[in-house]
Order: sequence, then C-alpha cells, then structure tokens
Amino acid sequence: MPTYWNLRQILDVNPEQERNCVGFAPSKGRRCRNIINRFDLPAASQLLDQMDRSKQLIDAIDDLKELAALLLCKGVHNNLSRPEYSQVKKVSNKWKVLVKEEDQRLKEHEQREAERRRRRKLREELAKIKSNATEVKAGLEEEQLDIVSHSMIARHQIH
Repeated sequence: MPTYWNLRQILDVNPEQERNCVGFAPSKGRRCRNIINRFDLPAASQLLDQMDRSKQLIDAIDDLKELAALLLCKGVHNNLSRPEYSQVKKVSNKWKVLVKEEDQRLKEHEQREAERRRRRKLREELAKIKSNATEVKAGLEEEQLDIVSHSMIARHQIH
C-alpha cells in the first residue's frame, strides 16, 4: 500500500489555496503578506506531491530547503541580491523540526500498535492453550472415571 504523508498539513502550507509568503516579517511582527511568485506555486505543489510519496517521511527533509525557496517571496525573504534577509534556511529548519516530530510520533504510534497486536496474539494463543488444557483435563477425568469404575467392577467380581 503506498504511503501519503500529507506534508501540506504537517507544514501548514497549501500553495493551491494560499499565495502569501511563508516568511516572517519581523518589522510587522507577523507572517509576511507578500505574494509568492506565480510560477513558483505550481512547482511547490508538485514538489509537495513528490514529497508526500516519499517512502519514509524523514526522506522528505531533503527537499525542505527547495520548498522553502519556492514558498518565500522573491522581493524580501528569498531575494538573491539581499541574502541577509533570506529566510530559506530558517523556514526549512523549522519545517525539519516539524517533520522529525511527526516522524517520531508516527514511529511511536507504530510501536504501540505493534505491541497491541503482539499482546492480542499472545491472548489468543493463551486462550487456545487454556482450551486445549480444559479438553485434556476433561479427557483425563473421563479416563479416571473409567479406571475407577473398572476397578470397582473388578473388585465386585472378586468378592
């Protein structure tokens, strides 16, 4: 079964619906409201789709820097002529933390599920053993009754 990670949700980005820069405007104390280059939006969507199909969620980290560059405004937060304002590294590092946290959460969930399955299997095996033991006990009790009754018949015949 193919895996779909939904990085749009993990990173809280959606280039199909949101056209604003993902950078932070420190002078305004809020997220940047500049518009992303219209040619970068489809590229970002395509990259997110590709990342969503990564075999392992952690593999998506390799593309976060490129994604940040696509989703930051060229005027300020990804302006090659003004690298001091660039937030590509900052945003991609923030996203790395989010991806790693989600990856860890998923691994812990998988471990809990594996432990639940292991316990369920052990309970099922224990129930089978208990059932078999009950059958063996019933068989032994029946044999014991047969032996006792044969013994009584034999004693009765001797006297």
